[in-house]
Amino acid sequence: MGININDLEFFPIHRIEYERWFQSIKPNGFTPNQEQREEIVSIINERIMINSEGLLLLHDCCQKLDEEDSDYLHIKQTIYAALLYILQTTTDCMVATKFFLLADQDYDKRYARGKLKVIMNEGFKKLYGFLAPGGTDTYWGKLSSIMQFFPKFSSDFQKISALLDEQSRTSSWWKHERDLEVHLDPIELYNSRQSELNESEVMIDTMKLIDALGIAEQFVWNLHTTFTNWLNKLYLEHPEYFKE
Repeated sequence: MGININDLEFFPIHRIEYERWFQSIKPNGFTPNQEQREEIVSIINERIMINSEGLLLLHDCCQKLDEEDSDYLHIKQTIYAALLYILQTTTDCMVATKFFLLADQDYDKRYARGKLKVIMNEGFKKLYGFLAPGGTDTYWGKLSSIMQFFPKFSSDFQKISALLDEQSRTSSWWKHERDLEVHLDPIELYNSRQSELNESEVMIDTMKLIDALGIAEQFVWNLHTTFTNWLNKLYLEHPEYFKE
């Protein structure tokens, strides 16, 4: 089917403020006290609860999609799969951050930092990638396959791709630490975990992934809204298409 999705106004499209993403912030050595930790964890818990409900809905949407080969289903599958990945990875990162903040033993905190770095590395790798950034094995690469149906978002897609590409090439994304945590060489892993533990640095590092996922999420929700608006318009103009 030849889809050309035009400007629609059934649901609003949200403007993406590029300037607020990936701001360069240096660690300041701040260590939250117990009251501040509990406040931060309370906010994280609330977000995790909301995300959990969203994950269930997105998972059900992905499960219900047919295998029929069509532009309509390809768009729908691509959008829902990307949203599910983004929300799940964001939630995993929040849970790991909570464990890091609540860890009250030195080993616990170093362990939690290591697992956070695994999530940060793997999370960005599947979102955008490193060696071949934006490739077809990434969710951003899969989104590129449906951009022909969303011409008005082409500029946004290119701007976000440039931001993600810069992050891919200017940060190691803790690959070395990720490899040690995953492959479990005891001596190398122990030495890695003994590096200086700076809480503010860990939190700022975590925001790199949160930012990448956040800007991608805003963009994909705009695609979803536009697609939904198009379906609504199609139903109003041609209800016979939707009869079984």
